[in-house]
Amino acid sequence: TDLNGDLASANLIVNGSVVATNQSPMINGINQINYTFVEGCHNWSVNVSDSSGLDNETGNRSLCVDLTDPQITLNYPPHQGFYTVGYLNLSFVPEDNMDSNLTCNVTLDSVNIYENVDYPAGNMSSVSSGALADGVHYWNVSCADGAGRVAQSPTWEFTITDTPPTVS
Repeated sequence: TDLNGDLASANLIVNGSVVATNQSPMINGINQINYTFVEGCHNWSVNVSDSSGLDNETGNRSLCVDLTDPQITLNYPPHQGFYTVGYLNLSFVPEDNMDSNLTCNVTLDSVNIYENVDYPAGNMSSVSSGALADGVHYWNVSCADGAGRVAQSPTWEFTITDTPPTVS
């Protein structure tokens, strides 16, 4: 608002620089300034001036734009491996360009054995398969970042050829 009703311009300021201007802002109305943000986190504010040179600026606000899906690298057990054990540790690395943690599901034989668990981005994560029967098993990992972007790893298979005997 302006007491004299003579707004002259409204400037969009992104990361300290004026990036767009509205030369005819409305008083007590919704004003729009079009600008396409690039990927990353930004501070933004709006500065409004009247025809007598008086101006005022909003406080800084933050906006993060994430256009990149996370990535997942499966490590162990490798695709098409053969084992004679009753369980395995499934190891993977979730990665993201902006988030330090990703929320992931680890799926074994079409069942989520770990669901909505936060794992640190860029670090090796390892989870137990639980008891495994003889035969072919399939596993994969899906992860979501804070922007809701989701990635799914390829599905790898491994085979348990024989499990150790049980002693009672």
